[in-house]
Amino acid sequence: MIWTIALIVILVSFLFYVNTMCRDHFQSKRKERAELIFDKAKSVFEGGDHSYGKYKESIPRTDSVEYTEVRDLYKSNKFTVENIEQVI
Repeated sequence: MIWTIALIVILVSFLFYVNTMCRDHFQSKRKERAELIFDKAKSVFEGGDHSYGKYKESIPRTDSVEYTEVRDLYKSNKFTVENIEQVI
């Protein structure tokens, strides 16, 4: 009986650890993407070209919804990595 309880406790602890590691990995990838978008979009928008075509050339794996959200952040002076991370 005690071995069963110990095994359950170890299993739950392991599952909690794995879940936390996966979540941290996902969040760091999201932040990396937001930083990439910030750098590339800033150079595109500050260059005066607000076209989707130029944005898409600069940023891989993007779409028109992401472009619209990021452009709106830029135009409303809320263009930060944290805000970009929230919209992607």
